Amino acid sequence: MEVSRMTRKAREDIEFLFDDNIIAKPLAPSGIESAVLKNKNLYLKWINCSFQNGAMYDAAKAKGFVNAGPNDADVPGIPFKEGAYRYAEMILMKMDRNMALGAIKASTLRALRQAGAPQEGTTKRFLKDALSEVAGPQELKKKIQVFTPDAKEADALLGSEQTQNTLGG
Repeated sequence: MEVSRMTRKAREDIEFLFDDNIIAKPLAPSGIESAVLKNKNLYLKWINCSFQNGAMYDAAKAKGFVNAGPNDADVPGIPFKEGAYRYAEMILMKMDRNMALGAIKASTLRALRQAGAPQEGTTKRFLKDALSEVAGPQELKKKIQVFTPDAKEADALLGSEQTQNTLGG
């Protein structure tokens, strides 16, 4: 297939994304995505309890998750029965928020180390190297700085609004 036909085919495959008559809406019931946390000291997660004879459910319990109940969350459209909120093979589980965030932090830091994430000062070294390749007076180059926005500035620059923390805090 030639490049122009491939490009045309790719555009046809995603045309629906720009069709205002097609509403983006998940097929899952609303409760799966909109469980409302009642206790801000908890972290909620849907866990597959059927896969590999419940291996994921058992692993979640071993990590400290327990079934969430009506005192922990409101789950629109999904009844609480037999000691759990269940939808198909999914079960809503809870964990102490700080414990969950600690695990997420450890995982994120490990991934950054493995990916060779830039260490402190890398941006300044990169800027210095880049400026060494550009002609111009040294006194002007010294005035150039790296702009690193804080979270509020980044949101303003991107034109986004603060979103609700789904971890409940």
